[in-house]
Amino acid sequence: IGDIYLLLRAFQRMESLPGPLQDDLLALAGVNLKKEDVLAQPGIPDHWLVAGQTEEAEDANLLARRTWLIGQDTGRTALLLDFSWGGQGFETSFRLGTVLRAEAVFYPSAYPQRALLRAFEYSQAAFELRNGHANLIAFAEAYARALAQNPWLGRFPAFLEEVVPVFHQKQFVLVDAQRKQLPLDVSDELGWKLVAMSCGNPIGVFGTWDGTVVLPLSAVVAGQFQGI
Repeated sequence: IGDIYLLLRAFQRMESLPGPLQDDLLALAGVNLKKEDVLAQPGIPDHWLVAGQTEEAEDANLLARRTWLIGQDTGRTALLLDFSWGGQGFETSFRLGTVLRAEAVFYPSAYPQRALLRAFEYSQAAFELRNGHANLIAFAEAYARALAQNPWLGRFPAFLEEVVPVFHQKQFVLVDAQRKQLPLDVSDELGWKLVAMSCGNPIGVFGTWDGTVVLPLSAVVAGQFQGI
């Protein structure tokens, strides 16, 4: 209810808001830019790791795929949003753990996340995954800064370094060196798989945060990227 109230108040003050935040409001209202208009803007070249992917049914005939990328040099995360109608499949396939050399062109936003790729190709170059959050306090501060820019964020990318997956008080959580913890959105099978992967040692976990729980999508164990 609070989000809806804030959205209505923002629309009442639309003309006084910064341009990027106006773009966010229009996107929330279902007004989307054409891909051609987005791709006409400058892009960010980098090597991009396919770090996570989810597929969710929007309705009986529409499937949404969200692919999360991490830039090698920029440390930026980019969200590719694709749709499949009536079981036709997706135009492009992105395999977890592959590296793409491309320009990512971001949709206008106060906190840009969604992007399109311009002329990408697969790369065999080694990818050093870095620029994660050193602890959960640093992650919380980053999330707070993002919300300050765009209070209607949906899923927020969470690359957490040096965390230990633990089953605690009937739920799976990630615990950092300061004993701070975040709850996980996992099945029992996936939760125990993460626990086994870490063997009680700190690992890196990439996933998305919805303000309540982390949905884990991949991990870094002993320097090696692994899908989960």
